[in-house]
Amino acid sequence: MPLAVDSTLPLNDGRRIPLLGLGVWLLRAGNCCEDAVRAALDAGYRHIDTASFYGNEASVGEIGRAHV
Repeated sequence: MPLAVDSTLPLNDGRRIPLLGLGVWLLRAGNCCEDAVRAALDAGYRHIDTASFYGNEASVGEIGRAHV
């Protein structure tokens, strides 16, 4: 099976999670982070790997809300 941006993996509860995702660990909050998240969502990514520890969750959330 070829890997594609919409490839998923089943979870134990029957729901599915995308295999490919954008990690934002080293992206600074602001335009750089927002541009990366926007580009990933525009390309079809639906998994953004983030954590409050990264300090950029507001930038990720801003683009996520605008993209819904």
